[in-house]
This record gives sequence, structure tokens and C-alpha cells, in this order.
Amino acid sequence: MVLDGIGEEPGETWDQTEEKVKDILVDKLKLQRGIEIERAHHTGKPAANNTRPRPIVLKFLSLRSKKT
Repeated sequence: MVLDGIGEEPGETWDQTEEKVKDILVDKLKLQRGIEIERAHHTGKPAANNTRPRPIVLKFLSLRSKKT
């Protein structure tokens, strides 16, 4: 899954990105908190002028989490 339009902080780690995605899934999409994410990270090179955040590649740990 690819998420686009989510803000990015300079030097943001994969762990921070994963927590940000989990918060969005719970707060905005009203999904349950127990969703297991294998990885969530920004892809591509950051823009020189930081005009647009990079997309986030998201991979769920299980198919059950993906279907939730």
C-alpha cells in the first residue's frame, strides 16, 4: 500500500514513520489499534525545497491486518 500526502519531518526514522501511520489509521480511519505493520517508510529522494512529502510505502504483517 502507498500513502501519499502525509507530512515528513527532517531525519524521520522508520519507527517514527510507522507510529505516524498507526496514529492516522486509528484517528482518521477509525481502525483498531492492534494492526500489525511490517514496515512503513518514505520512498524516493526528498525534494530539495521540501514542497511535497515523499510517499510512504506500507506493508502489513498479515493479510488479516490488511483486510481490517
